[in-house]
Amino acid sequence: MFRSGSIMENKLRSLGQEHLFEGLTEPQKASLLQQASELDSQLPGGLAGYVETAQKLLKDSAEGVNPFSGFQPQIPAGEKLQVGSEAFLEMESVGSKAIKDAAFVLVAGGLGERLGYKGIKVSLPLYIIERERCFLDLYISHILALQRAHGDGRKLPLAIMTSDDTHSLTVELLEKHKNFGMESDQITIVKQNKVPALMDVKARFASSDGKIETKPHGHGDVHTLLHQHGLVKRWQEEGRKWVVFFQDTNGVIFRALTAVLGVSCKCNFDVNSVCVPRTPGEAVGGICKLVHQDGRDFTVNVEYNQLDPLLRSTNDFANGDVADPATGHSPFPGNINCLVFGIAQYKNVLEATGGKVNEFVNPKYADSSKTSFKSPTRLECMMQARTIVHVVIVVPVGFTEIDRWLCFSPVKNNLTDAAAKARNGLPPECAGSAERDAMILNCRLLSLAGVDVDMQGTSGTFADIPIEFPRSIIIIIVIIIVIIIIIIIIIITTTTTTTTTTTTTNNNNNNNHNHTNTTTTTTNNNSIIIITTTTTTTTTTTTTTTTHNNNNNNNNNNNNNNIIIIIINNNNNNSNFPTFPCLVSFLHRPLVVLLPSFGTSLLEIKEKISQDSKVKVTGRSALVLEGDVSIQGTLELDGALVVRAAPGAKVVIQSLLVHNAGWRLEKTEDEETMSDDMLKMRGYKVVRTETREILVTEPGVHTISQ
Repeated sequence: MFRSGSIMENKLRSLGQEHLFEGLTEPQKASLLQQASELDSQLPGGLAGYVETAQKLLKDSAEGVNPFSGFQPQIPAGEKLQVGSEAFLEMESVGSKAIKDAAFVLVAGGLGERLGYKGIKVSLPLYIIERERCFLDLYISHILALQRAHGDGRKLPLAIMTSDDTHSLTVELLEKHKNFGMESDQITIVKQNKVPALMDVKARFASSDGKIETKPHGHGDVHTLLHQHGLVKRWQEEGRKWVVFFQDTNGVIFRALTAVLGVSCKCNFDVNSVCVPRTPGEAVGGICKLVHQDGRDFTVNVEYNQLDPLLRSTNDFANGDVADPATGHSPFPGNINCLVFGIAQYKNVLEATGGKVNEFVNPKYADSSKTSFKSPTRLECMMQARTIVHVVIVVPVGFTEIDRWLCFSPVKNNLTDAAAKARNGLPPECAGSAERDAMILNCRLLSLAGVDVDMQGTSGTFADIPIEFPRSIIIIIVIIIVIIIIIIIIIITTTTTTTTTTTTTNNNNNNNHNHTNTTTTTTNNNSIIIITTTTTTTTTTTTTTTTHNNNNNNNNNNNNNNIIIIIINNNNNNSNFPTFPCLVSFLHRPLVVLLPSFGTSLLEIKEKISQDSKVKVTGRSALVLEGDVSIQGTLELDGALVVRAAPGAKVVIQSLLVHNAGWRLEKTEDEETMSDDMLKMRGYKVVRTETREILVTEPGVHTISQ
């Protein structure tokens, strides 16, 4: 036996793992020792530290030791920001100046199996109407937008933690899309390893076929990996001051980050947890101040399954995790696992602990003796557990509570689980609710920027999940009458043998069902943007852009060059209406998408809408804004409008009136969801009936004045 193998064998035997060698052949034994050596090198404290911690935690678990013994919970003190307030805008301003000193860490270790999706979660789209843009694209686009706006020429680094299940798929996704525009030296991928599975309270390793069984350790490994790869040290040497942690499939989090970073700067927080008002019983941890009888006090995250029994054990909170009557929320704000760390103290903590994170164990015992398990368990750790280590070393710890709609709407649940949560009054946290919340957020940002946008929402139920998109405020009786009329019309038309489809157009001489009308707009650099209006009843749209000399006799400026023609090409008239009327397929508006290149923070979006402009978006409208687009005059939208400015191009809307048939939501049919995971996860689809689309690819300033 080779010397290193003998050393590892002796180590395993000294740790009570001699059972691993029973019945092994020499090749199997050599392979097991090689595996053990790799595990030993990956774990902070090695296998010895892992076993020692496991034995202590398992002993405490079997004896029912309360980890909060001696502590009394109190309502924590923290910063609370109301979106749009003077204090909020001040924090955004402070945070925007600090962005150049930040590094970003994405914890992206999950597959979408729980959602009914076979791929990695970061490859899912937030918006079904922008389905080619996945979460990873969205996150990188936000970082690049912040870099362009506030980076002072510095690149903002991004570290991504993957797992065995997601690593190759994440690398493939980045390579396929050329890092979504981010330079390769900005991105570092660190892969999470698994830890030995434990078969009993003695912390003996489980094994199978001559190998140690391993299981995921939890997202707290991100701290270990950042330390082992030397990233935090490198970032500090580059002059970085902050590390921002965020998790996959929370597509709205970047809307809040500049304000949160501003709080960290102003309050000098070395640990700042982003929090939301929390619903009692909700499966998110609560930020709690724990005061020990010896005088120590910590502000930490307490997991939701520990919070209620902790509260019930006290006189002050004998009813447990219940709502404060004054607010309707738990007095303990919800931790959403977005953290901002001061890099100097964070580096000191990592070096002092070797990157080790507080761990816990959650065994499922086979019987009341609590000596064996139903199945092997393992030690686990969480990203937010690092805050406990910080407070032990005594650094400023705080939290920032922000309105939930601005910062938290994850995609966690499949339709069945989401429907159950909705019935219990909890957020569904599924693909449909995340998209709805993002669009409501976009509407609210526009409203705060001075846009007259209809904010109230119609209610519909898709796959047993209530989904409410913004709409105009309409008297409920009128809505009921309209619903009844449309149901009657659909019933009548479905009983006829011939169906006639009529398409409305501005061109009275054109009788085609699918057609494109064009108008022209002169820009101040002698380019002409040809804006197209397309009428169609399909759910898929293909956009083709070509450039050629202007020879269209209908144009107002025949002598200009560099015409950009946008043609939306549709070749299918199938409207995919359900056979029978379905109330849940009713209109839900407006559908508003503000892409990161248009603006990330509220301050940035307010800068895009001039104070003296007059902008009206009706409740049935759809609006997509991408790139450097600003409104400095009048925009009236009653239908669907898409405005995209390519990098280097700037679009200024001075006067634009859009009125068309727009888009609508419909319930999906079974045959559609069988072949399309994105539709299956939502239960609805977007039917694009008519769209005004402005695409500008030429550099320079282009003014829209109609």
